[in-house]
Amino acid sequence: MKVIKDLIKTCKDIKVKEVFVGYFDTAVISRRCGIATTMKTFCGAGHQKIKNAGMFEDMSARKLAEFLFSENLLEASIGMAALNSAIPDISQDKLTDINASQLLENKGREKTVAVIGNFPFVKRIKKIARRMFVFDMNPQEGVLPAEEEYRLLPEADVVAITGTSLINHTFENVISNIRKDAYKIMLGPSAPLSPVLFDYGIDAVSGTIVENENLLLRFLQQGATFKELPGKRLVTIFKNK
Repeated sequence: MKVIKDLIKTCKDIKVKEVFVGYFDTAVISRRCGIATTMKTFCGAGHQKIKNAGMFEDMSARKLAEFLFSENLLEASIGMAALNSAIPDISQDKLTDINASQLLENKGREKTVAVIGNFPFVKRIKKIARRMFVFDMNPQEGVLPAEEEYRLLPEADVVAITGTSLINHTFENVISNIRKDAYKIMLGPSAPLSPVLFDYGIDAVSGTIVENENLLLRFLQQGATFKELPGKRLVTIFKNK
C-alpha cells in the first residue's frame, strides 16, 4: 500500500467539515469537496460497522484519509473521499477537459484495450478497439473475472484502471501485471488528481472536480448516481503535459 502512503503524505492537515455517505458516492468536505465511489463490505447478513461514525468532524482530513488502509470497504471509501478533499490543487494549465471515455477512444482505436471495472462506456470502446478485455469483481456476460487479469493484462496496449483499485487495495497487483510500454489511465469518481500516481506508472488520471458543492451534495444525498450528479467537472491530468 505504498501508493496510498505516498498520496496521504501530500494531504493538507486541515479539519474535516462534513462527511456524506451516499448510496453510490461518498463526499468529504475539508479544503474542498472530495468524492469517491461508495464501496461496501458484507459481513454475514449485514455490513461491517464504521468506526467513529458521527465524530469525523473532530478529525483532520489527513487522519480520515488513513481509513484508506481499512479492509472495510465502506471505511476505505470515506478515506478515499477525504484524500480527494485534501490533496494539493492542480494548476489550471495542467487540467484538460476530457473525460476517460474520450481519452480511451483516442488512445485505444485499433489497439488491444483492457478496462478494470465494468464502466458504461465499455460497449462504445469495443467498437473501435481491435480487441478488448473487461475485468470486474462481479463478472457477467462479456466481463471477465478479476482472476484473469494476470494472464491477459500483458497483452493490452492501453489499460484503464478504476480508482476503486485504491479502495480495495488491488492497484499494486494490477499495475505489476501491465506492460511498461502500455498506456495506463486511472479513472472514475475515486481517482485522485495527483501526480503521485505518475511515479507508479500511470500516464493519465481522469478524475472529478466539484465546482458546485451544494448542488452536487443535494443530489448525492438523495441517491443520484455519479453520472446524474450536477456541479462536477470531469478533467484529466497527463504525465507528460
